[in-house]
Amino acid sequence: VCGPTSKAINLGKNNMASIGLSRVFRDGLGYELSFMYGQYDGSDVGSPTLNNRGYSYDSKISDVSLTAECYLFGGPYSRHKFQTFYILAGIGMMYSHSNSNGKIPVPYSIYKNSSFSPEIPIGACYMIGGRIIQVGVEAMEHYAFTDYLDGVKPYTPSNKANDLLAHFALKLRIRLYQDNEYE
Repeated sequence: VCGPTSKAINLGKNNMASIGLSRVFRDGLGYELSFMYGQYDGSDVGSPTLNNRGYSYDSKISDVSLTAECYLFGGPYSRHKFQTFYILAGIGMMYSHSNSNGKIPVPYSIYKNSSFSPEIPIGACYMIGGRIIQVGVEAMEHYAFTDYLDGVKPYTPSNKANDLLAHFALKLRIRLYQDNEYE
């Protein structure tokens, strides 16, 4: 979780799990409705621009999103079924609950430990597998229309008040239904 002016990348003990339902059509388009839950923490320690603040946090973030999928290669109706590559983008709603653990940044900061926000998820996924089970990797960014995913909004002229939540995930897809046209 980072803002546009943050230079720190702190992986900490971040983790996320999600579950979703998807549908793919013959024309190489599809959609996925998913629910994600994650626990994230971060710190200003080691940041070239924010180290002097000494702020740290932990956040629990829930996300419900609907994404459109565009299959660039493969897919269930393609002759290249073993490998699949698609891009996705959509809309969603994010809820975060944060706790401040470190020194509170002063002055010019606004604190809010819980927040609802619309968001735009965008990403790409590469999968391999058979007709029923596929495994792959997914890289996504969730652009949140809030600056409270980490509990604090620095009140400075350069702050754009937007947080990004990025993830790199292992994905397992199990096909529960197939129509008569799917081979």
